[in-house]
Amino acid sequence: MLFPWPKDRSRRFVFRWEVTPSVAAAPSGIVVKRSACDTPVEIVVTSFDRPVRIVGVEGPLAKPFVPTTEAKQTHRLSLILDSAAFRRHAVRDLIVTTNHPDQPMVSVVVLQTTENEGGGP
Repeated sequence: MLFPWPKDRSRRFVFRWEVTPSVAAAPSGIVVKRSACDTPVEIVVTSFDRPVRIVGVEGPLAKPFVPTTEAKQTHRLSLILDSAAFRRHAVRDLIVTTNHPDQPMVSVVVLQTTENEGGGP
């Protein structure tokens, strides 16, 4: 950015910024191996500008999500994924709904792989 001053003087400044969503989930994607058992996962939902409540979670859940009553800027969600809700190589979304006025939803992609996929040991 260039700021001009009288008498042909000027100064240059470098500005950098990052555009972030109002609400984010971490991790934004989860890879799980196919299993006969349901899979526990943990997701952290963060609101960067105000406390929010988690109104709901939709997706391949083994147990229904109970909405939070407390508004906080950071929520740790312990969820159990329903292994029967996936087919081989299935990709599903977990949709987290909040009461944030600007961004009421955030999604987490869930990929289920077979035993030999996923790059793990």
